[in-house]
Amino acid sequence: MNRKLPTGLALSAGLLLWASAANADMIGIGGATGSITFTSNGNGTISFSTAGFTSTGLTTFQSPTGVLQDTGNSSFGAMSGSTGVEVGNIFPIASGGMETFSYTSTTDSDMMSGTITWPAIKDGTTSPQFDVNAVLTVTSSSGDATFTGDFPVGSMAGIDFTLSVATTLSTLAGQAAGSTVSGAFSSGEVVPHVPEPASLTLLGSALVGLGLLSRRRPKLA
Repeated sequence: MNRKLPTGLALSAGLLLWASAANADMIGIGGATGSITFTSNGNGTISFSTAGFTSTGLTTFQSPTGVLQDTGNSSFGAMSGSTGVEVGNIFPIASGGMETFSYTSTTDSDMMSGTITWPAIKDGTTSPQFDVNAVLTVTSSSGDATFTGDFPVGSMAGIDFTLSVATTLSTLAGQAAGSTVSGAFSSGEVVPHVPEPASLTLLGSALVGLGLLSRRRPKLA
């Protein structure tokens, strides 16, 4: 067997993985108006409700090196839900936790919208975060090749947003039922997922192993 073949394939796979990981274009969300209300259920869990958040002129689409590609508006839709009991500073969302997201550039033709499923809320500080393994599924996308390449219809992206509240959610959860605290939007981001990362990793690992096996295989007499 030609030993150069698997080694070359392994190197190619490695370069593919590196190139995919280096793709870190992102949508940065700042200055959004709106609020979210958290309510204690009196049993260690909380409920939440928001009419949504809107960022006007303060949402950016940036390259991996931080170069601004365009600026625009974004919005999170209305959402409500309730959580389970907090474990390790994580409140798992037991019901609800689904909303929409949209971005429209005001400097070019880039536009994107999708649906979000939030699985949990990170706690432990007065800046709780909706982001634990959250997924944005892109339902519409248009614009230049870079933008639509990052957010093609049907693809999934990582998404998060951070809030500013007066107390931790764990403190609120320990209070009497009906106790509330409001949160203001702090910041957020949307990052395209590398297409099928598990498949690429498996391919790279297999080819690297094949290359090593070929190098170690003794010559036949």
